[in-house]
Amino acid sequence: MLLGNLKRIKEIFLDSRCILCDSKDLSEKIGLICNKCFNSFNTTFDNICQICGHPLKNEGCPSCNKERPIFFDSYQFVQYYSGFLQTALKKLKLNGQFTIIKLFFELLKYKGILNKNIPITIVPDTKFKRFKKGRSSLYYLLRLLKKEKFIVYKDIYKKNFKFTPQKMKNKLKREDEIQSLFYLPSENKNRYSGEIYLIDDIFTTGSTINYGARLLKEAGFTKIRAVTFFRALLEADLL
Repeated sequence: MLLGNLKRIKEIFLDSRCILCDSKDLSEKIGLICNKCFNSFNTTFDNICQICGHPLKNEGCPSCNKERPIFFDSYQFVQYYSGFLQTALKKLKLNGQFTIIKLFFELLKYKGILNKNIPITIVPDTKFKRFKKGRSSLYYLLRLLKKEKFIVYKDIYKKNFKFTPQKMKNKLKREDEIQSLFYLPSENKNRYSGEIYLIDDIFTTGSTINYGARLLKEAGFTKIRAVTFFRALLEADLL
């Protein structure tokens, strides 16, 4: 009862609202969003691909390229990127991307996706882009994780400077150029051991996370646990 009263006092004085829909009915589990939006992060499918998380309607996965080697050993994600979440988060990202990172930091903890005994790294960004933004959202995630006593590594592999954003390229060109986009510094080759989490914001074709896992294997890690905030879907997948 005391917690409930404190919550109501906080809402009155701080005018706390859901960052996704502006509702005042905030979830007690994660105070950044309301109960309805919190439940939106619990959409599940009975049958999904064990490699990439794509919902399956038959025996074959429409997303995975079976001829392409898979370098990550497991994959988890917070939620599918479609419908309401897609619309709300696109709007929020225009001026509140670090609030989104804070939300997903809380969701990663709530869902128990990360283990504090296993180090964590992220898909890197260029120094230019980090300077342009003031700070990179995924690097901000590492800061939040470090404060919570998670083991974090930065820039095990690095990103080359590119003028053309990856989202502006078609799928084939994106996959063709991914190997020139990221590289492993020579001093990091076979430098590490054990397992590691590799975090990115979204899994679309899987090329970015898969090539990152390959570079981490070259760095010496034997098991790569891929994690993304979102798994992209086509609207047809939800029908």
